[in-house]
Amino acid sequence: MKTFKTTLLAIVFTLPFLFADLYTKYLAHTELPNEGDQIVLIKPLNAISPMINYGSIFGGEWKKENASHFTHLLFIPLVFFGAIGAYHAVGGGVASILWFMALGGILGNGIEVAIFSGATDFLNTNTGNPSFDQWVFNLADIFLFIPMLFCLIPAIYLFVIMICKYYIYDKLLVPIFKKIGIVYTPEPPKYSEELTLEIVKRYKFGETLEEIATAVDKTPNSIRGKLVSEKVYTEYKDVNFRLSQMTNNEIEPLNLTEGMEFSFDDAVQYLNEAGYIRVSQVNEEGYYSIKGGIIKVHPFGSETAITLDYFGDTIEKIKAEDNDNSLSSISITPYQVGTV
Repeated sequence: MKTFKTTLLAIVFTLPFLFADLYTKYLAHTELPNEGDQIVLIKPLNAISPMINYGSIFGGEWKKENASHFTHLLFIPLVFFGAIGAYHAVGGGVASILWFMALGGILGNGIEVAIFSGATDFLNTNTGNPSFDQWVFNLADIFLFIPMLFCLIPAIYLFVIMICKYYIYDKLLVPIFKKIGIVYTPEPPKYSEELTLEIVKRYKFGETLEEIATAVDKTPNSIRGKLVSEKVYTEYKDVNFRLSQMTNNEIEPLNLTEGMEFSFDDAVQYLNEAGYIRVSQVNEEGYYSIKGGIIKVHPFGSETAITLDYFGDTIEKIKAEDNDNSLSSISITPYQVGTV
């Protein structure tokens, strides 16, 4: 369905250019039927009595017997590539109109060539420059020339920049600068590859931004920016937060049993010190939530979350979330680097 819709849109966007080309050729044949007829459209552009161009490689050919069939065959791959370009240009913004324009021009001349073995040319310029005024063309040629011009200008720009950089700056100016003692030395990167790997490794193993900054002689903001650019800051942000909560790195697992007296506040304190993060809804291991007298926690290494239903400071019930079955006991393990 998407392919059909895109194809239909490509056809709809191309048709105005195709129609404009074919209709102007029709007008040229009907309004300027006699040799020597001429109308000034917009100075210096004129419409003259139409001529059939039967095609050649390097110019026009006005005799049908000398028609270049090789030139005619070139329209087949042009239509194919133009259609692919127009298809992918759908939804591509204002610049994509160049693809529809080019395809309309290709089809405009291609249809005429297929039917009459030649295309109608009826446009001519009167600039006083023989190099321009010798050409006779049509609207389809303009539709093809404009996209080519838009592609050619950036190519010329890049070529000129490359020539200036290589031949003028590198080959001419740099040697002169070196001789007179002016040598530009690019500033070394703030982070070498080795330093970047060390920072990422330290962060993954739970060191804080401040600790890393002190170790490598950078600022915490600079370290954060580098970690963001390496796309690891967000991924391991929880790791650092968990470890910052853990004041005791040798904390032991907490074993709880149903009916056991272990205060609600002590349970919450343990979860914080063990690297668990409080959230509103528990969806993965390493997080816990509180609703009234119920603590819901997903222990590290456990396949499911469990709920601790308190009555006062007594654990009245322990339930597994996946099947709502009561458990007699549960072990809550603290966070370790690499657990999540």
